[in-house]
Amino acid sequence: MTGQNGYIALMNTMCDMTKFVVVVPVPDETSATLASHFMQHVLLKFGMCHLVVIDYGSPFKGSYVAMCQALNLNYDVLAKRNHKELSVEHFHRFLNKSVTIAAKERGTNDIFVLASIAAVYAWNSVPIDGTDIIRSVPTISRSLNLPLDINLNTVPKLIQNNAQAHWTTLILLTLVVILLPLSLRFLSRIVEPLMLSVSITQKTLLF
Repeated sequence: MTGQNGYIALMNTMCDMTKFVVVVPVPDETSATLASHFMQHVLLKFGMCHLVVIDYGSPFKGSYVAMCQALNLNYDVLAKRNHKELSVEHFHRFLNKSVTIAAKERGTNDIFVLASIAAVYAWNSVPIDGTDIIRSVPTISRSLNLPLDINLNTVPKLIQNNAQAHWTTLILLTLVVILLPLSLRFLSRIVEPLMLSVSITQKTLLF
């Protein structure tokens, strides 16, 4: 299956803790291509990973192992047919259903990359299993809205005049300089009794 831009496969990576997924379209399945795309689209965007877990049954297992060795990454290959321990299998079932529905609606498989990216957005917009924390929040520090409601908020007014922007910034900085000492004094009056209270409580508990 080849996409509109010549991509033939998807490299799917999942965070084991949050189940956040990153899908990277690749033009071929060689270890050199996988290493280049993994470094560019995963590691350099989301940070280094402690361990890469590879499915034994993946047709790209050898390429993934070579990729990890080339990038000097720790990796582990799951035991044969041990799909229960591979959480990304759950995502693959969701992805296959989503792409199948999109392909039937469009009448072509060429849109598998776009359909996959849309499915990943939906996957990352739901809470982590057993929590109310959206998967995208710990990863990219923002929640992903679904559906894509882009008209909910008013568009901020752009400042075309550089002088106006300069004076606005200067006024804000002045307010910060004036209000910050006052805020610190106010907080110190609140925090000091609390610190005393905690200290007394601790001594009471200890003795």
